[in-house]
Amino acid sequence: MCKKLILISIIILSFTTQLYAQSIFYIKGSLGPASQKENYFAGGDLDYDLAGLGASSLSLGLNIGPQMTGELEFTGRSMTIDSVNGMAYDGDLDASAIMFNGLFKVPFQNGFSFLIGGGLGVISAKLYDPIFDNYAEGSTFATQFIIGGEAEITDRLDFTFEFKRLSAVDLELTGDAVFQENISFHNNAVMLGLKYNF
Repeated sequence: MCKKLILISIIILSFTTQLYAQSIFYIKGSLGPASQKENYFAGGDLDYDLAGLGASSLSLGLNIGPQMTGELEFTGRSMTIDSVNGMAYDGDLDASAIMFNGLFKVPFQNGFSFLIGGGLGVISAKLYDPIFDNYAEGSTFATQFIIGGEAEITDRLDFTFEFKRLSAVDLELTGDAVFQENISFHNNAVMLGLKYNF
């Protein structure tokens, strides 16, 4: 009986030591440029030229073994609308999303890891139309494709670089009675960030 208790204690101690030796949770912040050019539909196709101002994200993650990661991401996109059908137009399009991402990690011996994965979530967007001096807002289901990598700086800190494509089909934005836009939202962002492993 005593030998069994000693064996169980050794197993528990070994598991606990290994658990604390690994970084299970992490927090990650990223910034980068965003780009998008899409058609907006309002009784006919309108070609909106968008200039991306930037993208930002904050992620809270969980390392599920050495090759899998799950994270909750809060992300935002900010863009200006330069023209509509070639005519000058001083509008804005801002979007924010809450995404649940899953990432597959391929680690290498030099401290670099390749990442690929995707996410599901909800996106909310707001468009300012200077013609009507009106805001249109809406939200819908969103998906995300992610590819990139991370490089170890210290035992706890990593440098990250990711390409993210955030997409939502048929995002309906509504304002007053005469202002409604249905858009196909596909936003590309190249993001650099820092990841702290607890």
